Amino acid sequence: MGCRGYSTTASSACRFVSWVLPPRDWWKLNVDSSVFGASGDAGVEGLIRDHAGKWIMSFSVMAAELGALQSDLEQALSIGCAHLEVESDSLETTQFISSSPAGYHPRSHLISDARLLLSGIPQFRVLHTLHEGNRCADFLYSKLALDQTWASPLADLGGCSSS
Repeated sequence: MGCRGYSTTASSACRFVSWVLPPRDWWKLNVDSSVFGASGDAGVEGLIRDHAGKWIMSFSVMAAELGALQSDLEQALSIGCAHLEVESDSLETTQFISSSPAGYHPRSHLISDARLLLSGIPQFRVLHTLHEGNRCADFLYSKLALDQTWASPLADLGGCSSS
């Protein structure tokens, strides 16, 4: 049995998961990555929305999620973001950014770079969401990966509402 728009738990029950508005005067950065089939091509899409769900900007980076987070944070800084929720469906990414990794980690330079960029944002939070809560970033990445000419008219964004 499929649970479209829902998350399946170990007990096979469906529970609804959706994107949640950030607090008033905050913006939310959603980041998502995908790996496509046998080619192993990977990519990341991100978008920033305000506390009302209004689209601020989106961007695409062909790289792994942790590596692309640096570029996404640079985008947020470039438009003057002062309050930011960074939300990813990669638990590993959110844990590495939120806490000090023990000992050497092969991605320690990317973690340090992301933390340095975050230090330039007066108020921020790094949060984990389930894949279903990050559908819009996933949709954008999938759309751009399949059609490099697609340029984001809002009418094309089925499934990206906060309701």
